[in-house]
Amino acid sequence: MDIEVSIEFDGFVAYSVKVTALRDVSLKDIRMNIPFNRQSAKYSMGLGLKGGLRPEKFGWKWEVATKNQDGAWIGDVNAGLQFSLRAENYVRPLNTNFYLQKPLNLPPSWGNEGKGGIDFVEHEGTVLVSNYSGSRKMKKGETLHYDFNLLITPFHAINTDFQWSTRFYHKYSPVDDVKATGATVVNIHHANAINPYINYPFIAHKEMKAYIDEAHARGLQVKIYNTVRELSNRAYGHLPCAASAMRSTHRARAAASHGCRSTSVTITSQHGLSPN
Repeated sequence: MDIEVSIEFDGFVAYSVKVTALRDVSLKDIRMNIPFNRQSAKYSMGLGLKGGLRPEKFGWKWEVATKNQDGAWIGDVNAGLQFSLRAENYVRPLNTNFYLQKPLNLPPSWGNEGKGGIDFVEHEGTVLVSNYSGSRKMKKGETLHYDFNLLITPFHAINTDFQWSTRFYHKYSPVDDVKATGATVVNIHHANAINPYINYPFIAHKEMKAYIDEAHARGLQVKIYNTVRELSNRAYGHLPCAASAMRSTHRARAAASHGCRSTSVTITSQHGLSPN
């Protein structure tokens, strides 16, 4: 077994665990047990469980085709741990209503063709989280990746004064309307007068700045929605980048027709747009 671990300042821990068979072997199970002090495991969230009191007993199985689930959080206000199970084929899935277009990959190790799962069990003052993968056979030299991530909570000291006084408003509305609700921060999404197209670039920058200046004058903060998941075809670099890609494709085809070696070209703009 080869293990590599990295930890970051905010409580994030990443484990890379490689299990290699030294000979042909039949295994009943490979599992990771995480014990929690019962008094510090009052709440749970994840694996289909809504945030709330932790059930005394719980069982879960992998179902990546329809569920974006690979871990959970268990803990209390002053102590908790989030865990998520990964493998070498992990690619971040799309979220919300886009999930079915790019779901989780079933980890060959933990998932084991549907044999794997997670159980919560209480026993003698301890809550045991058993991450199991089930029976399997391994050939000599075969390697399985039982990777997992941990998030140790809380990340920082609780500041309830800030949390209770910060109120978010998730819609573009006139500043007076936002102020009247008692909100302190307004999130500006897309498809509106000051942010007409999703994501960067922010084309209506004059209108956006005027709105932000007015909000600041009324004591409000403004957050502009931006993500790397989508890029509008209104992006300034879209057409030049697409044109460059087409020229590269034509050159590659012309070279191939003359017996030259074909070349694959990927072009990325300054906004991260890849036309391939």
